[in-house]
Amino acid sequence: GANDIYLGRPRAESVQALEGLVRWSAGEGFAPFVVAAPPLAEADLEARSAALKDALAQICRDRGAPFLDLPEAVDDWSVWRAEAQAGDGVHPNAQGYAKVASVFAAWPPWRDWLEGPRWQMV
Repeated sequence: GANDIYLGRPRAESVQALEGLVRWSAGEGFAPFVVAAPPLAEADLEARSAALKDALAQICRDRGAPFLDLPEAVDDWSVWRAEAQAGDGVHPNAQGYAKVASVFAAWPPWRDWLEGPRWQMV
């Protein structure tokens, strides 16, 4: 995700890693899901992130794994960006993560997983 982009990892490596992880987890009986990286402050990094997001979303479509397009799902990234810029340029503090957590917590695949039969009391 964001660290792959920030560190300059080739897109093919990130794609291959996700393919392997989704394939392995499904084979082990796990229900994988993928969340796209948040937006990055620098335009060139953001362009690479968008291209990676598209490739990762395609893997999820092909494998039937839910994919949360986080950059589209969060309506306001201003706190995230301000906190990230005040820190290491990539990672925010608590308020930035809280905004993302609220979107993730309401995401139907996550809700379905939490409320699924494996977590019901017997």
